Amino acid sequence: MNDQPMREAAAVLARLSKPISGVSAISAYLQRAIETGAYSEGEKLPPERQLAETFKAARSTVRRALDRLEKEGLVSRRLGSGTFVGGPVSAGKRTAHLIDEVSPLQLIEARLAVEPFTTRLAVLHATRRTLDEMDQVLAHAEATRDKDEFSKWDGEFHLLLARASANPLLINVYRQINHVRLHAQWDAMKEKILRRG
Repeated sequence: MNDQPMREAAAVLARLSKPISGVSAISAYLQRAIETGAYSEGEKLPPERQLAETFKAARSTVRRALDRLEKEGLVSRRLGSGTFVGGPVSAGKRTAHLIDEVSPLQLIEARLAVEPFTTRLAVLHATRRTLDEMDQVLAHAEATRDKDEFSKWDGEFHLLLARASANPLLINVYRQINHVRLHAQWDAMKEKILRRG
């Protein structure tokens, strides 16, 4: 059995700067980790016991946080197997199929169609907290020299922008855009195109 994904997940959780507890805080942290690509579609999350230790919370609190993520369609839980990123298997297959069908130009077209209006809504609905989070994310993006790290910060920024719009459908659309943008296959395609130029 390969423990590499579990070690990588543990490393993601170890980056917590302070203990997080409470259903809302735990679900918000895991949601952000999923949406920014720290956990990939179909990837298994660490067991509840490990999450409880990491977050210094009761397992029942972790379970309620995972219930919340499941209701939002971010994870699916399989009895005896664990918690996996993404909705039911059929939704994961649709996302994988979508990644195979989307060209770089189509991704750019989708972003051009969605992002300007999302930005307008964000201007109307953003909170001071969201603006501060965006500031922090932009500072990280500007400070990094690693293209993969920059892509993750860029994805997180645009996801925060979608959240600031206060429109759940736009948030979901941008999650799909991020899944395509941050997928290894898309990255390989982008590298191939950049080498041609």
